[in-house]
Amino acid sequence: MGAFYVTIIFLGVILVAVSLFLIIMDRANGKDFFKEFDRKKDEMFGLIQDSEEMIHELNRMSDYVVTVISEKNQEFFKKVKDLDNQDKVQEKPVNKIQQQTQIEEPVISTPELSAEVDKINQQINQDIQKLTNIQSYKNMQSGKKQQNEPTNETIDTKEDDEKPSKLVLNSRRKQVLQLIEQGLSNDEIAEKMKMGKGEIGLIRGLSSSK
Repeated sequence: MGAFYVTIIFLGVILVAVSLFLIIMDRANGKDFFKEFDRKKDEMFGLIQDSEEMIHELNRMSDYVVTVISEKNQEFFKKVKDLDNQDKVQEKPVNKIQQQTQIEEPVISTPELSAEVDKINQQINQDIQKLTNIQSYKNMQSGKKQQNEPTNETIDTKEDDEKPSKLVLNSRRKQVLQLIEQGLSNDEIAEKMKMGKGEIGLIRGLSSSK
């Protein structure tokens, strides 16, 4: 009978020891789980911060693109205006020479004087013809220069011409234009329309340059 009780006590001690071992293992696994959870949480916060930085960088890039497009448009129109002014300035000397030569011919009294006057008139006509040819050549060169300029500016202007037509067809961008006319800032419009600030800046730049 005593051996039976000893066996029961021995089995109880073994069960208690096994239970304590399992409890310790469970706590260790629980700590590992919480550590893994904290690590995943930190990774998630890092990804969120990276995505926010990327969004800010895209907004800055879109603002830069809008600024470059506006500057290119201004440079293009300035060059066209300068070329027009140069053409007008170059035409004035030829017109002035032609007006100066349109005077009454003097009365020729002798054949020698008549021949000398004819020779002078021929020389004047040749000079006028040379100036006219030079002016025509300069006009041709300026026309070729305009046609052979880098296509970046012409492509930009074509894109700017196409984008306003797309703006007319897009109801959301119509609303953006209306908000711009009301004087709202890019941040306010972006928050209200749920759009990027860069896109708002692009629409504002196109509407102002149109």
